[in-house]
Order: sequence, then structure tokens, then C-alpha cells
Amino acid sequence: MEQQEELFKDIEIWNDLYQRRGIIKALNTKNAFYYVFYSFKYNVMYFMETNGYLHNIHFRRYVRRDEKKSDYAYLFRPDFNNHFIKYDSHDARMLSVVEMEVKSLGYIPHEEMLKQCNNQDVIDRCKYMEYDFEFSESEFRDFNKSLVKDIKEIIEDYHNIVLVDYQYFCDAVEEKINQYKEFRTFTIDNINLKAIVDQFMKQMVGDSFEKYVFYAIKPFNYKKNISGDDIDKYFKKYNNFKILDTENYENDFLGVVFQIMKNYYINEKFFHIDKYIIIADNIKVRELLDIITPKFNFGSENPDILLVRNLNGLTEMNGLLRYMVIDYVVAAILGLTIEEFGQLEALSYDI
Repeated sequence: MEQQEELFKDIEIWNDLYQRRGIIKALNTKNAFYYVFYSFKYNVMYFMETNGYLHNIHFRRYVRRDEKKSDYAYLFRPDFNNHFIKYDSHDARMLSVVEMEVKSLGYIPHEEMLKQCNNQDVIDRCKYMEYDFEFSESEFRDFNKSLVKDIKEIIEDYHNIVLVDYQYFCDAVEEKINQYKEFRTFTIDNINLKAIVDQFMKQMVGDSFEKYVFYAIKPFNYKKNISGDDIDKYFKKYNNFKILDTENYENDFLGVVFQIMKNYYINEKFFHIDKYIIIADNIKVRELLDIITPKFNFGSENPDILLVRNLNGLTEMNGLLRYMVIDYVVAAILGLTIEEFGQLEALSYDI
């Protein structure tokens, strides 16, 4: 009976798309904590506890993620084989088992390491020159980590994460309201945040509004009133919309961008998460994303990372990342159909 219950539980977990995603992601990309190396020639086995150090005195490990699989590259130090020679036991009945000490060397990108390699055969055998940024060996320093301290505790309740540059987002809402005011009046009562999901669904992020968690990073003294009403009060009525005030706004926003993406890719608690959506548009965010975003996201039809940003020609963001235009997102939140949006745009620009 207990075995049947366990079987049904396993089937239930596997049939859950998000749980299944988490399992597959863990199998494909979870960092190994232990490594074992064995030489048939010398009959020697080395055991290594890496403690998360994937760039250590013995080897450097690189990963290149994709939608369905991941490629790994290992660069070993030239004298690594000497460890096996030292404990050669090829004539012995029992193998030699030795534990190797591990010390971190610090992260160096794959393309930089290849510049130091004099062996052309090693270079030729590399499938890629560039591999993904190594989150496990990197930290974003000097930002307020308390801004994301609770996300690990609540993330299991959600399927998607939306990080919001609150000032950019609210300014975009106010801009459209002011742009259309000659032709149509909007108040805070016209705002419907749940309609944002309609735009997300067009980008293959199908889910209910309640399965999105929004983290809005807000400058400490920033205030925005819509028709005399504080917009903060409107957003705070949603349990899944977290407004987080900070005095070091620009740097803290970058730190949160980094920290959420780091957890998304290497923390098992986040492996069930489908999409990481970033609502922002500025050059510093673009520069950070260009460095840390796994390569397959650029140009992919089904990426992990989605943007909400300005129109082409007005944006600071990388055009290779899949995106939604902030104007359409705001129009949806204001309850406008695509036809009504087009009409108001034409009237306001006198087209």
C-alpha cells in the first residue's frame, strides 16, 4: 500500500509540468559536489569534494546551457595525470583510493583561458569558444541583499518571477495617461495589473496571475500619483506584488537582477520556475545582462529570460533578447484593446 502511494506521488510530481522542469534542470545543470576520477591504466581512484569550487587547482569546469541539454567543458591542469602515476597500482589486486585536496583559483572565462593555452589540439576540440557566466564562482558585491532575502522562502508557490524597475514602470503608466488625457480620462481605478498576464501569454508564458511573483525595486523617496491617488497603494493590494524601497537604487536594482538570475540557474529551489521577466530599460542593466545571461537566450524563440522594454530605436537593451514593448503592456493594464490603443496613439501623435 505504501509503495502504491509513493508511486502515485511520483506520477503526480512528474505530471506537474513545473516539477518535471525542476527535475530535468537539476539532472542537467546542478553543480556536482563530489567528483571521482579513475585510471584503468594505473588502477587509481581519486575522490574530490569540490565544495562548490568549479575553478580549482585541478580543473576548471564550464557549462553552456540550452533549452533541452547542456554542454560541459573541463580544462585540466597539464600535470593532472601525475596524480595517478604517483599512486600507480596497476599490478595490485585492490585499487588505490586517494582523496584530493581542493582549493579555489577564482573564475576566469573560457575564452580567456584558451588564450593561455599553447596546445592547438585542445583549442580545436572545444565545441564553443564562449561558455556561460559561472554564477557559482561569482557574487554581486555592495548591494542590499535583504531585498531578496525572503524570495527563497516563498518561491515554491510561484511559476514565474517578474523583476520591476518601479520608477521606469510607473513613469511609463503616467506617460500614457498624460498622452491620452485629451481624448480619454484614466484614473487609478482603470488600472488592472492582472491584465499584464495577457501580454506575457503572447510570449509563451501561459499561467494565472497568481502564479507570478513581482519584485518592484523602488527609489526610497520616489512618489507617483495618478489622478491624485498614490499608485503604491494600488499595487500593494496584490499579495504577489512586493514593493521594496532602497536608497542605493541603481546599484541595488543591478544586484537584484544578478541575484535572482543566479538563483534561477543554480539554486534547486528555483528550478521549477518557468520564466524570469525583467521590466527595465537602461544601459547598466543591458551591460549586466549581456555578461551574465546564458548564451542560448539571445535569439531564442523560447528563452528563459524575457524583457519588457522600450520600442526598437528607443531602447538601451539588447535586441537579441525576446521582449514585450512597455507601451503594449501599459495599454493592457489600462484596459485598452489593441484597436483602442492604436486609435489613441494615432490621435495623440496626430497621425
